[in-house]
Amino acid sequence: MSYRKVYEDLAVRNMKHVRGGTVGAQFHEPGNWDVWHIPTILHTYPLAALMLKGLGYEEFDICLDIGCGTVKFEDSFTAIGKSYLFDIAWPYCEFMSAIQADIEAMPIPDDFADLVVCSDILEHVLNYEQAMSEVRRILKDGGVLLAAVPNDAPVNDTHLRRFTRKSRFEGFDILDMQVTEKHGSWLQELVIVMKKE
Repeated sequence: MSYRKVYEDLAVRNMKHVRGGTVGAQFHEPGNWDVWHIPTILHTYPLAALMLKGLGYEEFDICLDIGCGTVKFEDSFTAIGKSYLFDIAWPYCEFMSAIQADIEAMPIPDDFADLVVCSDILEHVLNYEQAMSEVRRILKDGGVLLAAVPNDAPVNDTHLRRFTRKSRFEGFDILDMQVTEKHGSWLQELVIVMKKE
């Protein structure tokens, strides 16, 4: 089964929860999320917004939200001029009015974005080095990558790499990216890395 097909099938299953309202009803919130994205809405994105503001980032002109699923970072960090949503799975793209794209080959010009958001994405990519290279290419100098990865989750059909406390920043230094903030929880590691000038 192809890489894209795995995520298409997963998205189809997740969208049944979203459209059926089962998840929203369970948490007494609007039904525009799925089981996998509840922690993103309740924990990851609010924390990320606080971390960015704590580092002095009050606003961003252009944000690329890569692997959006059914959640938009701009809903938690509203001081964004223009936000572009991307996902590899067409059901999410259709639902979110997102652009279908693979993080390893983004249809974006060089030095385009002030902020790139990759929440629960980097553990899924086939070629991690290529994905990080694309992120670096599309970020402006001084731009920020906001990345959230699972904490020590096992490798399986969709998690192609394991991030541990020791390995979670691998690849950032190679691409001239420097960790500026981090926060760990039992569920995931949230990191912010800034591209060097």
